[in-house]
Formats: sequence, C-alpha cells, structure tokens
Amino acid sequence: MWNRWFAPLCLALVWTAYAQDTDATRKRFAGDWQAKFNGAPFLTLHVEAGAKVEGTISTGRITVDDNGELTDAEAQPEGKELDLMKVRVDGDRMTFEVDANGELMRFEMRLTGEGKGELRFSGTEVKIKPIRLDRK
Repeated sequence: MWNRWFAPLCLALVWTAYAQDTDATRKRFAGDWQAKFNGAPFLTLHVEAGAKVEGTISTGRITVDDNGELTDAEAQPEGKELDLMKVRVDGDRMTFEVDANGELMRFEMRLTGEGKGELRFSGTEVKIKPIRLDRK
C-alpha cells in the first residue's frame, strides 16, 4: 500500500514546490515600472502577475547615438498602451512582444536589484543599450 502512494505523493510535493517557486518568480515582476530621461518619464511598463503574467507598455519616442546610448526621450502625448503578448518568465528575465501598429516589437526585461530592472529591445536594426527601469 505504501509503495503505491509514495511515488504520486513525491511527485505532488515536487510539483507544488515548483509551482510556488514559479508564482514567486512571476510576482517579482509585478507592478508599475518606469524609465526616465533627464527626470521625465518616457516609458511605463505595467505588469500583473498571477496564474499568468499580463500587462501593458506605453512607450515614448527615443533617440540613440551610434553606440546605442540614449540621447533623447519623451513620452508620447497620446499615451497609448500596448498589451504584452507571449510573456515568458525565466528567473530574473521576462520576455514579451507587443504589436505596435502592425509592427511586432520584442523586449526583454531583467531584474537587476530590488525595484530595479533593465529593458532591452530585441531584434531591432538599431543598436539600443538597455534602458533602466525603476518600480514606482
């Protein structure tokens, strides 16, 4: 009798520990994140983390130099929010896509400390260095 229940019980305990760890990892990304240039916000990332991760991003206009350094940035006046799609969380990294007027944009957010992160643009023709994010 004991042998018949031992393996399923162990599997259930391991699965529960894994699921809790995944929920805890996802929740580290939850909240409102903001990027600023010269003290003015130009990008806001809103993340909700429950059974799955959802959210929105409102981006602004940015300008970078040849090295990918931010030289200018400002929020878009209309403040359009784009839904996050294909969100995946793996440790300190979250990847997602957004549809910006028919153009698919890919992003990667990395947690760098408590309430701190970096946002990277993936697959862009122009080199853009990571943009610092702070949780509001």
